[in-house]
Amino acid sequence: MIARLAARNMRHHIVHDVVYFMTLMTGIALVYAFYAVEDQFILKELMEDDKIVSGMKYVMPGIGTMLVIVLAFLIVYANHFLMNERKKEFGVYMLLGMEKKRLAGVLLAETAFVGVLSMIAGILFGFLLSEGLRVFTAGLFEADMSEFAFHISGGAVGKTMLHFLAIFV
Repeated sequence: MIARLAARNMRHHIVHDVVYFMTLMTGIALVYAFYAVEDQFILKELMEDDKIVSGMKYVMPGIGTMLVIVLAFLIVYANHFLMNERKKEFGVYMLLGMEKKRLAGVLLAETAFVGVLSMIAGILFGFLLSEGLRVFTAGLFEADMSEFAFHISGGAVGKTMLHFLAIFV
């Protein structure tokens, strides 16, 4: 019953859910693309040779943390906005006798569904973004592109998922 109610609510509030989905997907894609930069073979080669570029390995974690904090505030704000938009709906459910536990279950199901979809789409979009950044970086540093192959960064996927889940919990 909770799943049916959550699905019906999502269809009813599709405009808000699409905006929420796009916000989450874009944030996840940016975080993934940022973490995938660390795995670029071009930067790994440059970090060994160039002292300026090698300093990036000390700066990158701080920038990544700031990016995740901004994403966390964005997600919290989007959730708060959605809850305020639906106050009347929640009031009607409670007037009709729905328990707070069941209402929380419906909200959890809706959020989990949108969150999982946005995670998958965000990582795919982030993969495309990171590959574009890799080609741009290779052109910028005039690197040899003969070794170029598409590469999904397992570390970037893991970090992105871990940060995303931590924000939602």
